[in-house]
Parts: sequence; C-alpha cells; structure tokens
Amino acid sequence: MMVYTFHVDPDAARIDDAVAIKEGFSWLAFLFDALWLLYYRLWFWLLAILVLGAALNFASEERMIDPASAAAALVALKLLIGFQANDWRRRGLERRGYRLAGIATGADLESAERRFFESWRQGARRAAAAPAGP
Repeated sequence: MMVYTFHVDPDAARIDDAVAIKEGFSWLAFLFDALWLLYYRLWFWLLAILVLGAALNFASEERMIDPASAAAALVALKLLIGFQANDWRRRGLERRGYRLAGIATGADLESAERRFFESWRQGARRAAAAPAGP
C-alpha cells in the first residue's frame, strides 16, 4: 500500500485541484535530481545540490579527495535527494499557502485518490447535515 498526502490551495475553487504527493522514496528525484527540483520550483535545494556537486567535482579535479570518494559522496547525495524530495515538495507547497487536506492509502495513486475524494465527500455531507450552532 502506498501512502499519499493531499494538499489544496485555499484559493482553488474545487477540491479536484488537490495535489497528491507520495510518501517515500522518489526515483525520479534520485535519477534526475536537478531537473526534478527545477520542475517543482525548489530553488533553494537546486542551488544547494549544484554547489555541493561543483564542490565535489572541484575537490576531485584538484586531487583533494580521490575520485572513488567523490563518486561515493555523489551517490550519497543523490540518495539523500531521493529520500527527502517529496518532503521538500510538501514544504514548498506549504510556503505557497497550500494546506494539508488529508491522507489516503491505496495500491496506486488512482485508488488513493478515490479513497480521499470519497472521504472528503462524506465529510462535506456530514457538515451540511449538521444543525447550525447557536
């Protein structure tokens, strides 16, 4: 089972515009780190990995560290990015005003979305049926 968090923009007119983010490792961020960060507009982290990558390259070229250590450090950096990428994306959405609307599980994204929207509709029906307070 996969776990997804759903985030909504408070200015959005419909809940259908919710953004789903998978919990866990991001293979795309691991494989295409800079492009992935650029696509999701995570500028700080993009700059950080570019600087770290350049520093590793410089240290390897100047023989400050051996190439095997530089390669191991680069793989470790990419693993860190893969494990943290979805959390960075969540925080980026929060900074842009999105709020957490719910969490759902499913075998895939489609089934998790179905569960999320069903529970959202049930909550909306309960809120509409509840008597107004004094």
